[in-house]
Amino acid sequence: MFSAFFFPMSWIKKALIILFFALAAWFLFDQARAEAQSEGQLLRVGHVLGPDRIILERLKEITSRRGQELELVIFSSPEESLKALAEGQIHLSVSQHKPQLEAFVLETKAKLISLGNIYVAPMAFYSQTIKTLAEIGAGARIAVQDEADKRRRAYQLLSQNGLIKLNGEVEWPTKNDIVENPLNLNFVEATVLRTLVGDSSITAIAFSGLSKDMASLAEKTSHFKPLCQEDVASSYVMVVAARASRRENPWLLDFMRDYQSLEMAQFLLENFNGTIIPVFDFNRPF
Repeated sequence: MFSAFFFPMSWIKKALIILFFALAAWFLFDQARAEAQSEGQLLRVGHVLGPDRIILERLKEITSRRGQELELVIFSSPEESLKALAEGQIHLSVSQHKPQLEAFVLETKAKLISLGNIYVAPMAFYSQTIKTLAEIGAGARIAVQDEADKRRRAYQLLSQNGLIKLNGEVEWPTKNDIVENPLNLNFVEATVLRTLVGDSSITAIAFSGLSKDMASLAEKTSHFKPLCQEDVASSYVMVVAARASRRENPWLLDFMRDYQSLEMAQFLLENFNGTIIPVFDFNRPF
């Protein structure tokens, strides 16, 4: 009497069953991933390509010892990374200095905070031909990166050392905002500075932090000592940003302990030729 209920399944029914189990498996995997993220076993860390990528790759080895995985998410700018953090797409952002974080919070009203300082990448001028600022001659060509933040820092550094004077009313100066230039220095604002490394007509180039440009310059000069450099106590200290609601999150605090460790301090000091300097108290016990 029940034979009517036992009939061979069509290929459509089989396909639907396979699809059902596939979707169930995907759901369970996605749920497990979300749980891992919520428990802090997987942290998505936003950064900009450059020294932070090198640093985070090393940090991944340290965090993995206690079972915490870092997923490194690349952004085109610190502001884009902070935006993703505010929207909950990532857990942490590491490629912004303190003024950038403060400006972003002021403009967007995002509830973001700094979990702590990590390093300073001082703006500095380097040269392949001279060793002191006093050797800069009249009409010398000076190269700075054509990026608002780095351009401002470079010109402010020269102003502090008496080579130029800026229009104090301009927040983001360019070479057109230099009001006094006693040596008639010729400023080159370049998008990609490495194209100028090795150019004998360039007397000095401004850099902040390690880059391919800096590495090339280091190979071409025997002294690799800056002509002038921002104070290590600069307000441009790099910070780790997080959402304010996660200020006391134990997994984020564990990340900070790993970053602010003696092991990471030694890595920064040994691998960046003094262009990146740790500014955390790495001698304290954890």
